[in-house]
Amino acid sequence: MRHRRNVLLITIDCLRYDYFNSTYMPGTFKALRDSTVFDMAFSHGPSTSPAFMAMMTSTYPLMHGGYPKLSKYRTTIAQVLREHGLLTIAIHHNPLLTSYYGFHRGFVYFQDFLWLGKHRKLAKFIILNPEITLRAALSKLFLGLAIAYVPASIINKYAIRCLSQLHRIKSKGRGFFLWVHFMDLHHPFAIWPSNSTTLTRLRYINKYGYRHLNFCYVDDVRALYAQSLRYIDIHVEKLIHFLDERGLLEDTIVILTADHGEEFFEHGNYGHLPKLYDELLHVPLLIYAPDLFNKSRINSLTRMLDLSPTILWALGLPPRKEFLGSPIQERPSHDYVISESGHKIGDPYRTDPRHYQFAVRTKRWKLIYKPLSNEAELYDIRHDPYEKENIADEHEDVVRELMAILRRHRRMEVAMTIRAKVKSLACSGVR
Repeated sequence: MRHRRNVLLITIDCLRYDYFNSTYMPGTFKALRDSTVFDMAFSHGPSTSPAFMAMMTSTYPLMHGGYPKLSKYRTTIAQVLREHGLLTIAIHHNPLLTSYYGFHRGFVYFQDFLWLGKHRKLAKFIILNPEITLRAALSKLFLGLAIAYVPASIINKYAIRCLSQLHRIKSKGRGFFLWVHFMDLHHPFAIWPSNSTTLTRLRYINKYGYRHLNFCYVDDVRALYAQSLRYIDIHVEKLIHFLDERGLLEDTIVILTADHGEEFFEHGNYGHLPKLYDELLHVPLLIYAPDLFNKSRINSLTRMLDLSPTILWALGLPPRKEFLGSPIQERPSHDYVISESGHKIGDPYRTDPRHYQFAVRTKRWKLIYKPLSNEAELYDIRHDPYEKENIADEHEDVVRELMAILRRHRRMEVAMTIRAKVKSLACSGVR
């Protein structure tokens, strides 16, 4: 087996699994035609913080004090790769993934555009990026909003600039880990509407957001969502073509995934509120490394917890004992996936045990449990894929079985958290 030298991790905020196909992303699927697609990959949380915490540290979201701040007890995949000599680069514009919350750890270059909150720097940014100037002005005039998130074109521009400069610096010949995160699917939308969506309705959607829209807007939201995804697709394809033209693609493992999905009123709301239904947890996962993954599709339960260990495996690096996951190639199937959430609606910036909830997902069953109210929901995914009928009372045996899994999981989380704190105290000399 020939190990690869570079890693390109592409993450797309709010990308639902059912939109991840050649209809909505033709350029991506064409550019990465020899990839492996994992049809049953699940996030460990319904929003950015818990999802990325699991993805980047291979630990569960509610371990070590919860989220959104990365605990000092967690080790990121960027830290590990930097220890092994890779050039680590991150480019994104998500406020929950900034250096303030610790996601910069391990990156040599970390661009989160935090400085855009200052008006002078925003003006300078627009002047230095003329392709966005007209768009920003028109968005302000017609849609009533300024630039909400740095668009995919600018994220791509920074990424390509970094890759272009690799051969000019002293570290020529080292592998790289490049993480780019696109926010264009996230509300508010900053694209022009299709013929079926008027400017007035788009302005309304952007103004009132998640909690004030009702089901009558679902077709408009879906149309805007699809347009935004097509825009992202164009720039993902450009990034892949750049790697190919520079002769880097054949030595790069490309991973494309999402932190979570997006609800289109399946359970009463729009957006990604703290819920644990599949429209939020079922995420796309594509891995391009034909010499390492030789199947076009894999239809077994896949955990995003395994992403960081898979990266180490693909690079031929030793595993890390602090990572709870395992390489996908070594363990391609799991009996269940556990997801967690710990924040209340409208406040993703802190966790509170009163708002804890958990999901245990097997191929057939889905248990959602809220400890505070002792409320359990059970869904038979085989016959009820949209999780509409709670049958917990009819299948108490299944509930007991999945609850036993969940209890073991919680004991493990608590034990590892205590162990990490005791180790930290011992290292600091506290008796």
